[in-house]
Amino acid sequence: MSALYPEAKGRRVIIMRHGERVDEVDPQWVEKSFKTGKYERYNLNMPLTAPFRAENLTDSKLDWCSDPGLSTIGHWTASLMGMKLSKLKVQIDQVFCSPAMRCVQTASRVIEGYESLPHAVNLKIQIEQGLYEWGYGRGYPLPRFVEPKLLAEGGTPIDIYYKSVINSSDISPEETYAEFNRRSFNVMEAIVKQMFRKSSALIVTHAPLFDAFNLFIGRSPKNLEDWCGRVQRTPHLFMVAYEETRKGKWCPIKPPIGTFCHAENGKFSYKMLKKL
Repeated sequence: MSALYPEAKGRRVIIMRHGERVDEVDPQWVEKSFKTGKYERYNLNMPLTAPFRAENLTDSKLDWCSDPGLSTIGHWTASLMGMKLSKLKVQIDQVFCSPAMRCVQTASRVIEGYESLPHAVNLKIQIEQGLYEWGYGRGYPLPRFVEPKLLAEGGTPIDIYYKSVINSSDISPEETYAEFNRRSFNVMEAIVKQMFRKSSALIVTHAPLFDAFNLFIGRSPKNLEDWCGRVQRTPHLFMVAYEETRKGKWCPIKPPIGTFCHAENGKFSYKMLKKL
């Protein structure tokens, strides 16, 4: 039987990366899924549904390409993480999340799993646009994210009254590494200011944001080359955690769950058997 996660002595922050993206399973998933003009699931690891996000098919496909959601495995594993957090009796009082669909779906599934076991909680996702990832200064425009109100109307547990500290319109497509680090610091500082005494916050975001809390607690930014290497090695649903040991003093602690490991299962056509 797993030991319970230690009770927090002060405020606590847990940062989690999103689950498996559907475009990582098949980069051509949008063209294949919408080739008849409506969404058709051609692979069991494709999402069960992918509703139109715009008035016409072309714009809807562009929205899904620029802001993909989770694969079936991504949904399932995120829910399992939530169940494990619940079993370990990990305290979660607030959930902050990037506006990216893959992060919103991850947070929603974690909450679903967390609340599937007896808990007197009613968690809502607070969408913080400042938690969106860095575009590496490539100049690509940010995606058109789904509005929180529309997500809530679709059944996602969203706090529609939460006001984002940083607006996506303020994030430049040409944002430099230094500017991204400043944004990372500012958003973490703002989140911590919203936390109650001895409360715990779960932050669902992207691999590039995993150094953000280190910046907030006073550590220097990493060399860009080393930072990029670390980002590329960050697995799905990976966690880091920090605890406030005394007012204004934070330190890293062991996260409640280690890496979620699973084997790759690639494509194989039955036609290959004819060649054996």
